[in-house]
Amino acid sequence: MPHAHLVNRNRLRVVANARAAVLETLKEDHKRAKKAFHDFSLLDLDEDPEGARRLVERTCAELTMHATLEEEFLYPAARRVMVEEEVVDEAEVEHVATRRLIDTLRKMGPSDKKYSAYFAVLGEYVRNHIKEEELEIFPILQGAKLDWVAMKEDMDIRRSELLASFPEPVELTRVMRQVGAANGNNGFEPAGSASTTGAGAGPVTP
Repeated sequence: MPHAHLVNRNRLRVVANARAAVLETLKEDHKRAKKAFHDFSLLDLDEDPEGARRLVERTCAELTMHATLEEEFLYPAARRVMVEEEVVDEAEVEHVATRRLIDTLRKMGPSDKKYSAYFAVLGEYVRNHIKEEELEIFPILQGAKLDWVAMKEDMDIRRSELLASFPEPVELTRVMRQVGAANGNNGFEPAGSASTTGAGAGPVTP
């Protein structure tokens, strides 16, 4: 019996660590997104249009990856444990609106008159979405009995796959190291990232 009790405690610890890793990694995504919008507000498009373009492209890529992970893993799990599924419905609709803005921005450039306006509106959508998600969805999931270990493994694999298609793999590899450090995993490397690491990498802005 003491051995069984120890095994159960270890299993609970593993589950708790996986749950924390999943939710904290998503929160780190949120923090980077909010910082990116703040950083953009400080840029002068006339003086640094290329820097603005890189920041917008990278932010849109990260937001798309984040939304994909939530839609494929987090939201289906949330539907299984939340009484009010409307909260998840609204989150998914917000993702649709966000993707439309991102699609529009990808067809534009810093020389377009409404480039800054579109990115600012995207920021408003995203900040509101983050607030609702962290107040209404994450707290319920925190206490939910889900297969957190499997979810973490699947999300890590999927994140690596999505990172491989990013426009700036060097910077985003370094971003993932920051996320790994937040989860106590300093050695995390996205799949296929070894060839993109090295000199010449710019600073991570988000």
